Amino acid sequence: MKILLVHPHLDFYGGAELVINNFVSILQEKNHQCAIVTLSISKDFKEKLKGVKFFLPQNQYGFQIRGKSLISALGLIKEIFLLRNLIKKVYKDYDVINVHNFPTTWAAVGLSKPIIWMCNEPPDLWTNPNPNFLLKLIRFLGIKLDVFLVRNFIKKIVVADQNNADYFIKRYSLKPEIINYGIDYNFFSKAKADKKLIKKYDLDNKFVVIQVGVVTPQKNQLESLKAIKNLKDKIKKIKIILAGNDKTSYGEMLKNYVSENKINNHVCFTGQLSQEVIKNLYASSNVAVFPIKVQGGWLSPFEALSAGVPIIVYPTMGAASIISKNNLGVVSKDLSKNILTIFKNYNKLDFKRNLEKSQKWIRNNLTWEKFTEQMLNIFKEGVL
Repeated sequence: MKILLVHPHLDFYGGAELVINNFVSILQEKNHQCAIVTLSISKDFKEKLKGVKFFLPQNQYGFQIRGKSLISALGLIKEIFLLRNLIKKVYKDYDVINVHNFPTTWAAVGLSKPIIWMCNEPPDLWTNPNPNFLLKLIRFLGIKLDVFLVRNFIKKIVVADQNNADYFIKRYSLKPEIINYGIDYNFFSKAKADKKLIKKYDLDNKFVVIQVGVVTPQKNQLESLKAIKNLKDKIKKIKIILAGNDKTSYGEMLKNYVSENKINNHVCFTGQLSQEVIKNLYASSNVAVFPIKVQGGWLSPFEALSAGVPIIVYPTMGAASIISKNNLGVVSKDLSKNILTIFKNYNKLDFKRNLEKSQKWIRNNLTWEKFTEQMLNIFKEGVL
């Protein structure tokens, strides 16, 4: 099968980018022809997918966080037109168009090929914690238009879990297919505590909490910081690592919160990091927290578990239903209480055994081979 994948930016590694990397790698192994339309790409990403055709604009148009202001939000219009022009030049040579993150759904509408959406996250205004009236209006009108386009031009939609399916049905009144992502268990299970990282981020003899992900309201890092504030007198050497791009208005707000509450010694913002560093930071940590509201961050809790780190996730995040059903970690909105419980039980044998059971479940159930096989079935149904 000839598959044209479309993703707005591949110049850094987030969850959706990892999905594409692993998905395309397995597709190539199965002798399917893949090409990718994108506006920007890192040298590292391109090297990992040798043999894949990449269609980019003459001058790469790099990733920017949208929704901070009216001008940045309207910048999406340029992205849509650039992506659409690239798709229109090549799409006739492919059997299906597999779109990923917004605005690829809008860029591909109306073309005479089946469009399959891997809905990692429905579009929303997530990067501005306090949008003004104009941004709220753009968001409202944008969602109305988005619902119309998805209902009328996308042939099949895939989400990763039941929570995301419920959210999707509520917005679009359409029932998506559910296919769990895979996890690169072999990579994360080889994680090791790194002395250089421990020294760099001052983690020695600390009880380390970690949250991985772009610093945005949707990832909800403020709740993690509130938990650290609540616990700093109960766990004297507690420290949180916020590992992800923090160059956002929300990131600035969090840094002000840290200063105002005098918890600077308990908090570290790392900025964007490579997967290799993230892996070893997990292994240098004691617990990973994910107070995610609804969308995004699906892979991270399972990656943390694969690296041998217990997890606490909000019940609102997509992966929570899987984690709860299979007893893989703690599902709760009370971060402070559960971090303290893990701190008190960290060295108990039962605690370690439960963690090993969670790792075994991930290794056996969340594989990229299973994900790819099920996605190919969706592609075939879309072509019929």
